[in-house]
Amino acid sequence: MIYISTNMFQPLNLEKIYEIVDSVDFDLGIEIFSMFHIPGYQELLDKNRQRLKNYPLTFHEPYYQADHSYLDGDVFLTTRHYYEKLLSFQDLNPKYIVYHYNNRKIQDRDLMLEAARKNLDDLGQESSIPLLIENVGVKPWENVLLEEEEFIEECLERKENVLIDIGHANANAWDIDHLLSKLKNKIRSYHLHSNDSYHDLHQSIFHPDMAPDIQSIIQLIKKHTPQADLVLEYGKDYDQQVQQVIQDAKKLHQLWIE
Repeated sequence: MIYISTNMFQPLNLEKIYEIVDSVDFDLGIEIFSMFHIPGYQELLDKNRQRLKNYPLTFHEPYYQADHSYLDGDVFLTTRHYYEKLLSFQDLNPKYIVYHYNNRKIQDRDLMLEAARKNLDDLGQESSIPLLIENVGVKPWENVLLEEEEFIEECLERKENVLIDIGHANANAWDIDHLLSKLKNKIRSYHLHSNDSYHDLHQSIFHPDMAPDIQSIIQLIKKHTPQADLVLEYGKDYDQQVQQVIQDAKKLHQLWIE
């Protein structure tokens, strides 16, 4: 199943997602990138509650003003508050929630890792929705908590399954074939976007000047995890480029079924 992340829209433009998912002759799902820090967002999501039930859904946990690498303090409390808001929409029956170990720069790495694990344990018990661990962080932001082999080891030791962000892996020069081969039994989904192989740009997967090559990536995904989901997770540059996203979704669908 291919999903379109609402991350590409300004938060209160959420309803533009229907222009994409209703415009193709194959099923497209929606990944709701939660933005509860924006006034009016929760009300907008609630307004769309019944309509969203007509689509396959996944959730992306709160990102802005949130971080799981704390065990107390304001950010910890804000993160938990936003999570409570997200879980109030469990009746939308999302397939999973995407979980970030951290978003902030690395400080006291061991303590951050301990906190991220404990928060994952706690939230996993509170939610009936499966949590997927995403590979996050890029070198320019100094927030890579787990390098490639560390991430593989962590995921193999955890009970949760995994979402691989191809753009993050590319920006960090990870060996994507190796990554997928090691985690193939745990990978359930992918975030697809492109970049300059260093910065986290969240550009179109078909951008002529960006990497990685999407055809090669799709071949690797088919090889290792043919049942996995694919999520187009573009940045805010695409809020006004709905037609391009529609064309990207169509081309991705064609690549997938070939």
